[in-house]
Amino acid sequence: MKLHTFSVSKYRSIATAHKIQFSGVTVLIGKNNEGKSNFLKALQVAMQLIRLHALDDTDRRRFSTSERLVYNWLRDFPIQLQDTRAKKDTVFKLEFVIDDEERKEFKRLIGSTLNEMLPLEIIISKENEPKIRLLKTGKGTKSLANKSKLIAKFIVDKIYFNYIPAIRTESESIELVSEMVSHELRVLEADPNYKQALATISSLQKPVLLNCIQI
Repeated sequence: MKLHTFSVSKYRSIATAHKIQFSGVTVLIGKNNEGKSNFLKALQVAMQLIRLHALDDTDRRRFSTSERLVYNWLRDFPIQLQDTRAKKDTVFKLEFVIDDEERKEFKRLIGSTLNEMLPLEIIISKENEPKIRLLKTGKGTKSLANKSKLIAKFIVDKIYFNYIPAIRTESESIELVSEMVSHELRVLEADPNYKQALATISSLQKPVLLNCIQI
């Protein structure tokens, strides 16, 4: 799976829709304060919202507060539009290219047929609750609305996005490294050897902890 296009509207300094098509190497060029960083930040937010949507409540709590609260309407919706009659939604749209095997897997897991594209839309209102849907027309569209978590999980199992700002403070650098380490550790949670190691550690700690409680 590869990200093919991404568009964003009404996010920070981006008041109108901006869309970029990606290739093997994509370079953003422009003057300062033209929205390049906000565009990349928007992509990071969109991918993180998909990751969070794929999780149940228990797994979601394993993410740090900063990882969970990636969007805040008062901070991220364009300030100049907040008191106008403009529609008060931030909109992200992503198109992923999928190969033949991924299309077969999508059909098996989701029960819907795709061509070479998997188009997704994320809409966030003032309530900070994202609505994620597959942009697909035709039969079965309504049933797909109830499968957004399965679709999100299908995507996050295939692709991972990591945004590393070129200029960052010490605290931002520490937070970034922590998020990267947390992501890699979460991958281990499905490893049987890792689970067995945790069980062994727990059994070794139990008598020590019980002894401390008795003291």
